Amino acid sequence: MARIVTTLSIEPELYKKAKEQGICFSELLNDALKKKLQINEYDEIIKKYCSLLKLSDKVSFEARKLIEENAHKLEKRKILPSSITASAVYMASHLCKESRTQEEVWRATNTSPVTIRKLIKLFVS
Repeated sequence: MARIVTTLSIEPELYKKAKEQGICFSELLNDALKKKLQINEYDEIIKKYCSLLKLSDKVSFEARKLIEENAHKLEKRKILPSSITASAVYMASHLCKESRTQEEVWRATNTSPVTIRKLIKLFVS
């Protein structure tokens, strides 16, 4: 049986607060693991989309940063990770001066231009 080994860090303040509230360590660990898996899921999609659109690693980095910075806005909404990633890649391509049109992103990612525009508004707000 294969084992997956990963490094997770839990901030000391969060651990102390959780301990005071009676939250067990396994719950903290599960939450941290879910967040790490979500970021890894986005990483794979970002790589795929940047490859399809022939974008640089700089765009990949910026797209990941956009997703991380806006995670608090996105976590409560039910939006497909592929749509979030498509919008982040579109925005990052413009930030890095490797612009792609909404139509190019739509054709490569199968995310409608309307969805891309809505998510851009969410990122910017």
